[in-house]
Amino acid sequence: AANAQKQVALVQKHGVKLEALYRAEVWEDSANAVRQMLRTRNRKEEGLGLPLPGGPVTVFEPQGDAVLLSGEGGLVDRAVGEDVEIMLANATQVTLEAEVISNTERAQLVRLTASNARAVPVHFEARIASDVGTQIKGAKLARAGGKVLRKDGRTIWVVTIPANSTISWDYTLVRPKS
Repeated sequence: AANAQKQVALVQKHGVKLEALYRAEVWEDSANAVRQMLRTRNRKEEGLGLPLPGGPVTVFEPQGDAVLLSGEGGLVDRAVGEDVEIMLANATQVTLEAEVISNTERAQLVRLTASNARAVPVHFEARIASDVGTQIKGAKLARAGGKVLRKDGRTIWVVTIPANSTISWDYTLVRPKS
């Protein structure tokens, strides 16, 4: 009951700065479904700055004169200052495909193709794990071009996909020497 009261109070908090984006997990050369997500930091500067209790989250967004369900997800307990990521439902209009372009004894070239069927541009991230699978044991990712970040042991391809567009990015998985 105490947690429910706090969560209702957060819903009524105005001016919380949230980043809406789409994310997919990529394991070497295969992509999982794209999911909608919201991200912020639990700080006063972002409109929060209070302990956040875990629980279900329902997101609505205005559509003309109506307010429509945008997604449902969950939130784990977050202390002040921590990153907050709320994973929502699988996306239906933003997709990601992984395709092996070439495969040699020493390396595998993979192409990620992200598509946006929405009428607005979307922020997109593909989080690539290159050293956890069994297909290419011990492979390391050698990136080529594009904006990438490193976080939590993952390489993250970050891109804005224009409305009704497709963007591709290639990377190479290099196998260790035997």
